[in-house]
Amino acid sequence: MTNAREIPFVNESTGLGQLFEHERAHLRRFLERRINRKLVSRLDASDVIQEVFFRAQSALPNYLSNPAVPPLIWLRHLSVQVLCEVHRKQFRGIRSPYREENQFDKFLVASLTHSSTSLASKLEKADLQSKIVAKLSELNQIDREVLEMRHVDGYSLAEIAKLLDIQLETIKKRYYRALRRFKDLIGPT
Repeated sequence: MTNAREIPFVNESTGLGQLFEHERAHLRRFLERRINRKLVSRLDASDVIQEVFFRAQSALPNYLSNPAVPPLIWLRHLSVQVLCEVHRKQFRGIRSPYREENQFDKFLVASLTHSSTSLASKLEKADLQSKIVAKLSELNQIDREVLEMRHVDGYSLAEIAKLLDIQLETIKKRYYRALRRFKDLIGPT
């Protein structure tokens, strides 16, 4: 596991400025794919990134005391939290922790299932999607992020390894281990 203290630009003395400069393009791409289409004219990924920066600043000491995930995954998690709040405020929906937590699963689920048009196929697809959502909840956070970065964001395994500062062989093992959990649902990988 990569330790945040080993990464020179993630520490309390330099703050998050360098980390955000290093990860800004990735966070922008990550958020642009997830902002609801109805909000695109009113909300820019930069607005969300700015709020994520403020949240990360206050949460940095806690993160550094026990960095369970690489800094990029931590920032992606904060980004999802901020984006859920923005969506909830904009749409004034009734809060549902389950819906909020799994709001962005649809991107990963859609990439793991194939589209079809018949009613029977649609029912089978809906059943398959619910099974995939259940399997996703069983994955640890890093394995889930690796799948999402590969299938939703379109990064290669080498790019993921570089972004997360984890060895390529480790990323490959995590990726294929995570895919094996879906083998009985989606067929051979």
